[in-house]
Amino acid sequence: MFAGYAGYLEGHVLIGQDEKNRAGKVLQYAHRESHPARGGSKGLHPWVAVRFGELLAGDTFALDLVHDQMENSGVSEGAVVREPFESALDLKEVSRPALVDIGFHLFPCTAEFGPVHAGLERLKTWSGERYERGRRLVLALHTRVEDSRNERGTRGLAELREKLGLPQPR
Repeated sequence: MFAGYAGYLEGHVLIGQDEKNRAGKVLQYAHRESHPARGGSKGLHPWVAVRFGELLAGDTFALDLVHDQMENSGVSEGAVVREPFESALDLKEVSRPALVDIGFHLFPCTAEFGPVHAGLERLKTWSGERYERGRRLVLALHTRVEDSRNERGTRGLAELREKLGLPQPR
């Protein structure tokens, strides 16, 4: 648990210093070590997972660990980005960060916008900074998860982007 918490703090500092590859490695380690199955904490793991997921969503192509996971495991970038949010969602008996719902429910396979809107509203009541992190996460994930084969999900993403005043992704 202490290793997970230390990694979470170090990763947060490294992100602030724009050391994203180092932050990715540290947060990947913290994500693994904070999981309750490895002796971590049910209360800490969702927070580590969200921070790791935010980093992956925001800088997917810049992070070596994403390329390594895609190459070694044969998974898509979307699967790599979704995994931290999915692992945080598994811990239902504890309070979890609102960003978990945003990070998990935007993917085409889930595409449920009710929890995303609820998560954004929770963030708005907590603080403007957290709400902005939620908005940035929506935009970052939108560029990774939009699927033209999923009309309902794509329409929902477009409506959400419009409601939040976010620019059209590139």
